[in-house]
Amino acid sequence: MAGTYLLLYTTEGAGILKTPEIPGGISLSQNSVLLWDCQKPFALTTSMVPWNFFLFFLKGEQTEIYVEIGKSKREYSHDLSQYSPLHQHFRSLLGIPERYSFSDALKMNQLLTNILTDISLPLVPKENTRDANIPSYLYELKDRLDHHFAESFSLAQYEEQFSINKYRICRDFSRYFHSSPLAYLTQVRLNKAKEMLLTTDLNIYEISSYVGYENVNHFISLFRKYNGTTPNAFKQKALGNQSVPHSPEE
Repeated sequence: MAGTYLLLYTTEGAGILKTPEIPGGISLSQNSVLLWDCQKPFALTTSMVPWNFFLFFLKGEQTEIYVEIGKSKREYSHDLSQYSPLHQHFRSLLGIPERYSFSDALKMNQLLTNILTDISLPLVPKENTRDANIPSYLYELKDRLDHHFAESFSLAQYEEQFSINKYRICRDFSRYFHSSPLAYLTQVRLNKAKEMLLTTDLNIYEISSYVGYENVNHFISLFRKYNGTTPNAFKQKALGNQSVPHSPEE
């Protein structure tokens, strides 16, 4: 099976990929994705029943690149969050018929590329593109807003953490990133919401909560303010005017 790679997506239960290369094997839990080189000996065993999963066998030099990235970091299995858009990618992939058309083949290639890229990109070292003139604490704050956007936001919290007056934090952040911290956070949350609207089947209440807004009416109001339309109207237009259920608030 030279040049063949295994992509395993677990939807329920858990299992283990056993291989002489890794003592104890690789644990495969629910919502995990495994990318493995089939030239390496392996066996699959169940550790939690029922273990439901889907197997995809891939070939090609492009796939080898993704495998090498994981191998260099010794990261073969990747746990997906409950709301990861990759779940929808896998569902779309499974919906492609066995006798697929040329357009189906293009869609398949796009979905697999998105899946492999999304699980591999976090493993690639990031280049240092920081501006030396920007205080390091501002980068720390920005990173927090980028990756922990669902958490409650308080300038007073960062005032205490950085021992810097909150008004100065707000002024400096706006100077270097052209937006106040709160406005920046709002945009990060709404961009994530738009991504989830287009890549998941979650309803408005679930998406609102996931991005940090427990009050769905407030979320819808902000979404309309920044995007000129409601979340459901945005989704309906982006998906080609397909029928999308509306929440009572819209």
